[in-house]
Amino acid sequence: RSGTREYTWQVAGSSGTGYAPRPHLVSLGTVSSQTGLAHWLIERYTGQPPSALGTALARSAAASSREGVFERAAWIHQSLVQGAGSLDPQLLPGKGRQGVYSSADYARDFLHAAMVLGLDARLIVPLSPRFGLPLGMVGVHLASGNGERWYFPASRVFPPGRVPWYLNGLEALLIDSRATVTRVRLAADTGGSTRYTLRLAPGRDGKLAASISGEYEGVDAALVRADILVKGKGAVFSAMAHNSVPESLSVRHVFQLQSPLLVDGSLAKTMTLSEADSILDTALRTRFADGRSGAWTDRLVITIPAGSQTAGIPPPETRSRDGGRMECRWKLVLGKTITKPAHWSQADWQRWVRTNIARQPDTLIRERTLHAGISTSRRSIVSMVDDLEDYGMPTITLHRGGRLR
Repeated sequence: RSGTREYTWQVAGSSGTGYAPRPHLVSLGTVSSQTGLAHWLIERYTGQPPSALGTALARSAAASSREGVFERAAWIHQSLVQGAGSLDPQLLPGKGRQGVYSSADYARDFLHAAMVLGLDARLIVPLSPRFGLPLGMVGVHLASGNGERWYFPASRVFPPGRVPWYLNGLEALLIDSRATVTRVRLAADTGGSTRYTLRLAPGRDGKLAASISGEYEGVDAALVRADILVKGKGAVFSAMAHNSVPESLSVRHVFQLQSPLLVDGSLAKTMTLSEADSILDTALRTRFADGRSGAWTDRLVITIPAGSQTAGIPPPETRSRDGGRMECRWKLVLGKTITKPAHWSQADWQRWVRTNIARQPDTLIRERTLHAGISTSRRSIVSMVDDLEDYGMPTITLHRGGRLR
């Protein structure tokens, strides 16, 4: 009624020790001009001292042997993420009524280090699409003769130099140290890649023991990292593995944002071949559910006991549509013939051959790939996902009777 609007700006509190203290909320009326807002924000981010970690990073970066602007910036970004010292989900991006916000003020430390190094650094302030109000997910823009980069270390899950996917398409203010403002539209690379290998080994009952490994890059890695931080590392496989509890699970590079995220695990329960195959199908459909571009590769590796028969292997299939492409193929690798050990007698060897098959197990491998480009429509992606799921399965008859199903 007074002609002013109020908004909530979330920043890190000054109390407490260590990095990323609990936040407090600062609420005040919207200033009457964009210039006034820019002056307030720059004072907010440069007029207060950085954390102890930010001060140490600025000193270390200045003495670093890294020469390139973006190489130094990537190191600062990575160090801020790893220096948080906490897996508190509150440090992750969240959503409020006004849009995306963050409760950890990493941008102040990053901006301080960049200015100490004399870099061309500007504050990035994304604006909410509905009201045009500043969002708390603040970043730092760097420019050099080699181009420009966008750093949002508060996301904690996204590689340095790239706009996080949840800010894609938003308007933002670029504010330099003199409070000069430029309006830009943020553009994120929303693509990513996922690679899975599911290994199956049948027991005497025909049920399969399963182990799975995954490798994620780009936005795919960021989404899995966020899921791990919020729900724990067991969440990686629980949904697609029908809530099966992993017997063992290893997760690497959670905070090494410039490296692929690697996951390896074995499932506690045995399953049928169709149940195991549905694990990859579930993951495939989930990955492309929103029509996002990117690359997918999965390998199903089945160890087949010696003496088993494999028939009806489907021919390879390839399909292209709207800039996207899918391929799937089977390959049978025959096990090597076992020869008589040199220290065995011929009689011992003949006795062993009568009760065993003198050949190592065969390996049946299925590989499926899907590449969806920016121009590939969601309808085309769904159609290619359907084709991958419908790709046929060979008939595997076990040596001791029965089939893998």
